Amino acid sequence: MAPNSDTEPFIPPSPSSFIPKEEPPRLPTPDLQQPAPAIRNSPFRWPTWYYNPALHVVQGHLPSASDISYVPPITSLRLHYHLCFNPLNPLVPHIAWDVIYPPSHARILDFQNSGPSRFISPALDVEALQPSVKKVWIFTDHQSLSYWMERWGPISITRDAITIADILQGIYDYLRTPLTLEDMQQVTKIPGNRECLRMARAYRAKDSLEVEAVVLAAPYRRIDVIGGHRRFQAGTLPRNR
Repeated sequence: MAPNSDTEPFIPPSPSSFIPKEEPPRLPTPDLQQPAPAIRNSPFRWPTWYYNPALHVVQGHLPSASDISYVPPITSLRLHYHLCFNPLNPLVPHIAWDVIYPPSHARILDFQNSGPSRFISPALDVEALQPSVKKVWIFTDHQSLSYWMERWGPISITRDAITIADILQGIYDYLRTPLTLEDMQQVTKIPGNRECLRMARAYRAKDSLEVEAVVLAAPYRRIDVIGGHRRFQAGTLPRNR
């Protein structure tokens, strides 16, 4: 059943000044972002880049009791520190990544260094969670994207040993999925949303490593529904797990 129109999101616009400069290529700069209501009739909310982890990684599930004779106790999961934001010490290095780029462009932002040395390559090939799991689901608390993920479903990743690269690649592939006809119909229900979507694609085309004309001629993608809110926000495990 389609959500009530009062809960439909307003797509955040991409600011005209959103042309990031630093290495890695075109990393989005937080202070260039504009506030935008994520849901129609909701108050404005500034993006909180460093104090509000956006992604939730949920542990893999065990087989049902009918399939095995013994169910081992669930051990507390730990998310690799490269994927986390440390609220007790914001200066702990964490991933800085514009999600329009492949995971190979992600960097660790080290506030204790300056210049190009602030950015170091993350350990993409290490496992993202300990102890190891074979399946994770990723959700978001970004108001606009969470609305759409209720329609699309969570990001699901299945591997024998899930690495940081697998997590980032899953996010990248999910957001690059083209919008469907039904998605476009939902977007256009709110006046002005189509123009916001067009602007988001235009800035993505300008910042992308792809040929700008090719991007503009291609379908809209899921990433376009969040406008200029393209910076990876780090992750956390749900408190009730």
